[in-house]
Amino acid sequence: MAHQPTISDTPMHPDVSPQFEPVRGPVPPSEEELRTAAIGRLKKKRDFRSHLFIYVVMNIAFWAGWIIDGAINAWEFPWPVFPTVIWGLFVLGHANDLYWRDPLREDLVQREIEQLRVASHVHPLDTYDLTDDDDSCC
Repeated sequence: MAHQPTISDTPMHPDVSPQFEPVRGPVPPSEEELRTAAIGRLKKKRDFRSHLFIYVVMNIAFWAGWIIDGAINAWEFPWPVFPTVIWGLFVLGHANDLYWRDPLREDLVQREIEQLRVASHVHPLDTYDLTDDDDSCC
């Protein structure tokens, strides 16, 4: 019978564990992934510009209506301040999503996965047999 190689027979690099693949750096995105991301970002920018344009036009209309009504019926409370401020907060949120928010990084995703794993007490090496056809439990 031939000798089967064992873990102790295999030369080990200090950074390689026998149970895991070697840790590699992030894989650069492919051209297709870059193109998809660029198209998505361009669509978000277009949507934001549309949102901002509608916000400006509608606020001009609100304030013009208030000025015209105030000139005719005496000045009342400046009600357009409410849609200007509230809608403006939504426009700022939209701008934040597009220009200031950090993109999801793989290290943050992995950290969140690890936190969920710890919270659910699941060890990374635990495996579950999902092919069990035994229906005796139900």
